[in-house]
Amino acid sequence: MMELILGAALLTSGSSVDVSSLLDCEGSKQIIENLQKSRAQYQEELIEVIKENTEPQCYERSENT
Repeated sequence: MMELILGAALLTSGSSVDVSSLLDCEGSKQIIENLQKSRAQYQEELIEVIKENTEPQCYERSENT
């Protein structure tokens, strides 16, 4: 399910990446920036999924995730 949501985020942002691997920090930030400029449905949820699938050092995460 997360890959489907991440794929939708990538399509919305106009970027492409292999969704089976973690995004790097720069790619993730660019996708999030593009999503924020768009008026994508479920924008907050898409951004959260992108952050969860980005290299761990890019965004602060709680110890439970």
